[in-house]
Amino acid sequence: ARHVQNFTSIHDPIYNLNYFPRNQFNAADHRELRQAATDMWREITCLKSA
Repeated sequence: ARHVQNFTSIHDPIYNLNYFPRNQFNAADHRELRQAATDMWREITCLKSA
């Protein structure tokens, strides 16, 4: 039960960081937003770019 609680407590912030309504952006803008979200996630988690 604790694992589920930990997962649900962190799921929403991660989902919100990576969610973009696909019908509101063209493909190029969507790629740019996804890259920005990935860069931010790497900064938050202290991961180095590959």
